[in-house]
Amino acid sequence: MAPADFARLVINRLQHRFSPASAIVAATLPDGRRIAGAVLVLSDYMVTIREADGTRHTVNRTAAAKVEVKDPLQAHADQMKILTDRQMHDLTAYLAGVK
Repeated sequence: MAPADFARLVINRLQHRFSPASAIVAATLPDGRRIAGAVLVLSDYMVTIREADGTRHTVNRTAAAKVEVKDPLQAHADQMKILTDRQMHDLTAYLAGVK
């Protein structure tokens, strides 16, 4: 597999998988309570959050519940949408040569 293809595969998988170290979510519930923590499950309809103390909450994503996701890896996923195969190859070759 070409390095550019491998990088695209990895980024594609990262877009659909969240780990506690990579994505943080904050949800404001209709009653005004705010829950923040690591993303366990994220879909168009619900989000499951694990708070720092280990408590899990599942929030339905409705117009009344505001959900904000902060994913530090999002910039990498965005780059995959704008780089050409040649640019990805050049970038991968450059990074492989950096010591």
